[in-house]
Amino acid sequence: MLRRHVKSRIIKFLRVIGYAFCVSSFVAFGYDWDPSRVFYKRLKAADEYVYDELRPLHKTFNPEDFITIKSGEDRDQLREKLRSLVWGGDVDPSEIRPTVVRKDVLHQPVDTSDCVTLQSHPSSPTETLLLLKCQHRLYADVRGLQSLDELILRVGPVYETSIAYFRPRVPNGTLIVYQNGYASTYHYQHRHIERLINEGYTVAALNHTGYGETLRLCEKFRSTVGPWCEIGWGTSTVPRPMRVLFSPIMASVGHGLDSGNIDRVAMIGFSAGGWLTVVASAIDPRIKNSYTIGGVMPRFLQETEEIAPNQLYRPYQQIGSLLDQFILGADLPGRRQVQFFNRYDRCCYRNTRSLLYRDHVANAIRAVGGGFFDVRIDETHPRHKISKGTLEAILDDLKQGKDDD
Repeated sequence: MLRRHVKSRIIKFLRVIGYAFCVSSFVAFGYDWDPSRVFYKRLKAADEYVYDELRPLHKTFNPEDFITIKSGEDRDQLREKLRSLVWGGDVDPSEIRPTVVRKDVLHQPVDTSDCVTLQSHPSSPTETLLLLKCQHRLYADVRGLQSLDELILRVGPVYETSIAYFRPRVPNGTLIVYQNGYASTYHYQHRHIERLINEGYTVAALNHTGYGETLRLCEKFRSTVGPWCEIGWGTSTVPRPMRVLFSPIMASVGHGLDSGNIDRVAMIGFSAGGWLTVVASAIDPRIKNSYTIGGVMPRFLQETEEIAPNQLYRPYQQIGSLLDQFILGADLPGRRQVQFFNRYDRCCYRNTRSLLYRDHVANAIRAVGGGFFDVRIDETHPRHKISKGTLEAILDDLKQGKDDD
């Protein structure tokens, strides 16, 4: 009898544990499920202006007040001003190339004995100090990858940056320059990079200034390299500071076009990389397709936490509005720029403010005989990320751009 009683109590206890596990699993799934997370985010928003309604001040925004490009001559003058601001008048950005090319690094011997130490560095969050040599495992089994090269570029007397150059087995003729933003490295986008490679795209992946390899360099040689690393956060104590931000992009484009199997260049920029993508495509017409995700918006529409330090560089502020630079990114036939925003983004550039300038920029581009411009809102999730839906939309637009050629 006692044995039967104990057995019954144990069964009841296990049932309670089972029910509790099922309930907790359901709650956890619901909390992490994108539709329920969107509902939760909207419910706890401070006011209706966070995600749903436009602020009265934003409604007074007249894009026409910020658009000065009315002709091809206006376009050419602004492009030349941007180039001169970044490099000076004696440098042609189309001639910038990597200083060193390390071929097929996945199959070359490399010392990874310090990787564990590096990636648990006490002064740097792990996600900001992911080095290419320590992340080979992410790419070793990518089905469509032929080889991975590392491009090293020296800017100025001491600063160096690293670019991962992925070459697919069956290249489709398009190079995609992927520019990451703050708070992580491009390795956090390895699933998207893998998808692009498997689709036949050559990919050049870049970290923001002060991340990945450059962060290690900054900490090791702070007395000499430090001022160059601080450019990523808006400090400009070295000559021509913006060249640190944009020279790696130009080196990637030049290297790809030199290879002989690239006939189209596209660029994708996430978060702070979105602004870099806008300016790079404004400067360089070789970039035919440009895509930004949650990373750039005219100053008048920005919230306080969205003001990126690089954009506060005074000579840059004086050179022309962001709306003009959007126009430069799609100012010629065959060029396309699409901007994506996550409506319920936990970080920044949320809501639908960007739609206020979409039609004005598209009309201005048509007026100068240019290509295609659009703004799209992703309402499927509440995160600061490149969603699968956005990546699919980019792939579709890339194919549309090729069909239009």
